[in-house]
Amino acid sequence: LHKEYRRQRQMCIRDSLVQCPRMDDASVREVWLRNTQLRELKLANNHTLTDHAFPTSALRDTWTIPRAFLVCENLRMIDLTSCTLLTDETVRAIVEHAPRLRNVSLAKCVRLTDQGVYALSELGRHLQHLHLAHVSNVTDRAIIHLAHQCTRIRYLDLACCTPVSYTHLRAHETREDL
Repeated sequence: LHKEYRRQRQMCIRDSLVQCPRMDDASVREVWLRNTQLRELKLANNHTLTDHAFPTSALRDTWTIPRAFLVCENLRMIDLTSCTLLTDETVRAIVEHAPRLRNVSLAKCVRLTDQGVYALSELGRHLQHLHLAHVSNVTDRAIIHLAHQCTRIRYLDLACCTPVSYTHLRAHETREDL
């Protein structure tokens, strides 16, 4: 039964593990490594998740898994809302290993800074929806950079990002689609 369950999980394209009290870094690593066809991953409100849950460059060597197996080419949406222990290193790793993300939710990930937004800007034309509400370490400079790099972004949630002023909207002035 256990092998059959694992086989079915490998074919899973949507995984919602929102607010799971027993969710830990090792569990997320297992999901990340075993579900190569995954399109959506919802991990919101898992307050104990850390950078160790994802293939960050600092931890990659400890995983002993070839890089090719860490790439999630099909992942289009990830929700990490309120995963308060995650840092810019996690964002960088996720972008590196899921380069075609369209929808990213990092609202209330309070440890993120401009460096995480710069990493997200590498998604370029793929990124369409970004939720950064309540991320208070992000500045106008990063948002302007994001606006220039992610030309197809349609939704940008910056509610309660106190260092961000409305000057970031000037970066979008010529874009009629926002």
